[in-house]
Parts: sequence; C-alpha cells; structure tokens
Amino acid sequence: MKLGARIHHKAEAGRRYALENLKRCPLCGTVNSASNSECMTCRWHGDFDHEPESIQTGLAELLEKCPDLAEAVLAPPSRRRRRGIVGWIGMVKWLVRGRLDLKV
Repeated sequence: MKLGARIHHKAEAGRRYALENLKRCPLCGTVNSASNSECMTCRWHGDFDHEPESIQTGLAELLEKCPDLAEAVLAPPSRRRRRGIVGWIGMVKWLVRGRLDLKV
C-alpha cells in the first residue's frame, strides 16, 4: 500500500472512530461524547442524534465558530512536549532496570 493510501486509510479509520464515539443533541445541536448521559451544553437527556451526517455538520459548525480548535487538534505535538514524553519513558526504563529498590 502506498504512503498516500495508508494516510488516507488511517484518516478514514480515525473519522469512523470519532463518529462512532460522538452524538449530537437534537435540542441545541452540540456534539457530545457518546458516553455522556446528558448534553454538556443544555443538559438534554433524551434520545440523541447518532447519524454521521448530523455529527459532521455539528463538528463543521463548531470549527467555523472556533477555527483555532482545528489548528490545536491537527497540530503535531510541540518539541518540548515530545522531549518530555521521551524523558519520562527514559526514567521509567531506568526504574525498571533495577537501579531503584522499590521493595521498601
């Protein structure tokens, strides 16, 4: 599979996963997590809209109102954060190698 096709496939899989884990409030139109028992905006607690087209519309409306959100979600992690994660993993490896006695 070519790189472009793999990227498209991963993006499509991520899109399906997101749509399966989201729902839209029929009262106010807010996109919510599927695990929420009530709408985080208006507290609606009846049946939610699970149609992919409706969820996509709700997400598009949200991104129109807040375009910085798309940049924050799509931006790669900062170098500082990546270094922090790598450092944390290194510390865990160091602890696991037995250099620290955890049997106190």
